[in-house]
Amino acid sequence: MRNKEQIVYDSIKLETPPEDYNLIEIHCFLALKQLTIMFYNKQISKENAGKIKQKILSTYEKQCKEYEFKESMFQEHIQHIKETENARTKLHKILNGQDEYSKPITEETWAETVNTCMEIISKLFKGEFI
Repeated sequence: MRNKEQIVYDSIKLETPPEDYNLIEIHCFLALKQLTIMFYNKQISKENAGKIKQKILSTYEKQCKEYEFKESMFQEHIQHIKETENARTKLHKILNGQDEYSKPITEETWAETVNTCMEIISKLFKGEFI
């Protein structure tokens, strides 16, 4: 995410938002652009323009923080799914005798199988199962 000063500068100097802006940045850019046009056309006073600009920028910062929080939550969720799927695939290979687990289940491999099951259960419940 860009800082708000960069977006203010771009809204003054550029006609359209740059291609690499995301939706939150484009929204802020267009709101500032419209505010600038209204100010130069004397449709809004300097005091009102200043208040609206601060409101636009504070909304932008709030949306950025919310977006970053949601993004981190999604990344944590994705990582959790990957770990669970890796353990599930390992268990599937053990039970079906694939790859390095092609030997029959013995006491040694039984312990690994149970540990893998417990790992999957603990990941599903996000903590220790026992």
